[in-house]
Amino acid sequence: MTTDLFFRSLAASGLEHGMSIAAASRALYAVAAEMESPLVSVAAAERIVRSAAGTKPDRWPVERAVRAAAARTRAALARITVAIEAAYGHCSYRQCRSAWVSDTHSVSIDVGEPSARSETGTKWSRNGKWSATTSWHRLNVRSTWLRDVHARGIAVVDDQFVVDATPIHGEAGCYTALAVRQGRGAQIEPERVVVATHRTGEQVVSASAPIVCQYGPVRPHDAERVASALLLARRRLGPAVAAAAGEQARAEAAIVETTTPVAVTP
Repeated sequence: MTTDLFFRSLAASGLEHGMSIAAASRALYAVAAEMESPLVSVAAAERIVRSAAGTKPDRWPVERAVRAAAARTRAALARITVAIEAAYGHCSYRQCRSAWVSDTHSVSIDVGEPSARSETGTKWSRNGKWSATTSWHRLNVRSTWLRDVHARGIAVVDDQFVVDATPIHGEAGCYTALAVRQGRGAQIEPERVVVATHRTGEQVVSASAPIVCQYGPVRPHDAERVASALLLARRRLGPAVAAAAGEQARAEAAIVETTTPVAVTP
C-alpha cells in the first residue's frame, strides 16, 4: 500500500467517524509528521482529506496481510513437506494395514506449534463387507524446521522423528528436542529428549536420551533433568560414533578394492 493510498484511507476513515475536514486535516498532518513524510503543511493534508471525501476507507490492508501470511505458510510447508516425508519414511512407526481395505494409514504435516498426535478409526471396504482399523499421524512443525532440525542432521535420531530442536547453551552439538516415539499399537506420542551429536565430515552421528518426567517445554528449573539426560545421551553416542567409523572404514576399503588394478601375467 503506497503512502498516498494510506493517507487517503486514513482521511476517509476519519471523515466516516464524524470528524470535520479541518480536524481530519490536522490529524493527518500529525500522523505524517511522525512518519517523517513529505507532507509538509496542513494545507497539503487538507487537499488529501478533501480528495478523500465521499470515498470509503480502504479496509483491505488487514485482509491482504492475512492472505500474505497464509501464502508464506503454504510456501514454507511446500518446502519442508518433501524433507519431512523422507525423514518420517526412515522411521519404523507401526501403521494399520489391511488386505481388504485400502488407504488405512495417512500422515498429515502442518506448520504451527510443534506437536505430534495420532488417531485411529474404522474404514469399510467398497463392497461394505469388510472393515479395517485406520491410523492417522499428524505432525506440526515450525516454518523454520529445515534450519532448526534438518540442517543439523538430526531429523531422525534413534529411529525417532524430531519435530523441534533447541541448542543447549554452552554444549556444542547438543539440543533439547521434541521427538516422536512409538506408542501403543499404531499410536505415536511426543517425548522431550536431549540429543547429542558428533560430526565427521558430512556425516552426523547422534544419540538421544529422554528427559525423565518431562512432557511440556523445557524450563530453567529442569536443568538437573536436562544434565542427567545429556550425560546418558553422550554415553550412548560413543558406541554410535565407533560403529559409524567402522562402517565408513569398510566402505572406503570396498572402494579401494574395486579401483585397484589387477596385474595380469603374460
